Amino acid sequence: MFSTDLILKKGAGNKWIVTSPLIFVWEEEKRVFYVPEGFETDLASIPAPFRNVLPVNDSHVRAAVLHDFLFREHRRLDMTRKECDEMFLLAMTEDEVPLWKRYALYAGVRVGGWIKFNEC
Repeated sequence: MFSTDLILKKGAGNKWIVTSPLIFVWEEEKRVFYVPEGFETDLASIPAPFRNVLPVNDSHVRAAVLHDFLFREHRRLDMTRKECDEMFLLAMTEDEVPLWKRYALYAGVRVGGWIKFNEC
């Protein structure tokens, strides 16, 4: 579960900058994920045609920032792409993102996330 709020400031282009650490505690595995101040994110990489139904900045935004961080740091954190994606789903569940939206976003990262994951 998240133990902090997400606080952002607008960066260049479509980027946002975390201005206060975002902390997510994965109690089941006894792990804590710390997204540091200064981390840059695009919030959620949702293709433009879908943004009317799934806006970039909505109830899933904390989970999306965590997911961006996990993708970028997956080697250091020793996490697979599937684990990162499942953490995204768990974080959305914890933030009470509606079920339909949660699984639509999860399906999106499972289908298209490999591109970004392999870039990191």
